[in-house]
Amino acid sequence: MKLKHISQIISADVVDRLILLGQASSDAAWEVGDIVNHEWEQIESAGRTTPFTRMEWYKYVAELVGKSERTVRDWAGLAMFFPPEARGEYPPLSVDHFRLARSFGERWRECLDMAMRKMGVNNGRPPSVDWLEAAMRGGGVVLPPPDYELDAEMREFGGDVEMITGSTGKQAVGVIVRQAYDMLDSAMESGGVLNGFVAARLRVALQALSDALAVLEQV
Repeated sequence: MKLKHISQIISADVVDRLILLGQASSDAAWEVGDIVNHEWEQIESAGRTTPFTRMEWYKYVAELVGKSERTVRDWAGLAMFFPPEARGEYPPLSVDHFRLARSFGERWRECLDMAMRKMGVNNGRPPSVDWLEAAMRGGGVVLPPPDYELDAEMREFGGDVEMITGSTGKQAVGVIVRQAYDMLDSAMESGGVLNGFVAARLRVALQALSDALAVLEQV
């Protein structure tokens, strides 16, 4: 059998472990960035007088986590540019994907959306940062067009579900199930490649159904 990709000679356990390590390193970067920003904001909001500068704070944190001051400053900047709400829209993507997206300024969402759509044709795995940069700079990559209106609709729906599930009434359950069904039906009608947007719609709808069942069990 002719080997077509290096993944064919690497065990699934090794692949899974590498993916897990990559996610863990990204999670650590976000957490450090959030802590750095939060602690400095606490100092400033309390009006405390300190002889130290933000740069000195970065340097101290760098010593604690065993990284360079530049790295800590980068993580803090990314965490400030992309608050948790924004990151939550693209959970599979790494901090490096977000760093690249930030480099495109106002086009950052276009960049992250492209990465999510690529997942649909990449067995659910995010693309490499190199691929994403080439695609964003016009590398001849063809993907299904993004649907920004749908993306906004999904975020709004997620908020509706969170609000509705606070109720235990059967009417609330019916609303959740009906909305989830509509989203699933719409996703199926989109046809073609199961791109990142369709996959995301399915995940949201399935989560809504799960929430509905949990509520129903309490009624």
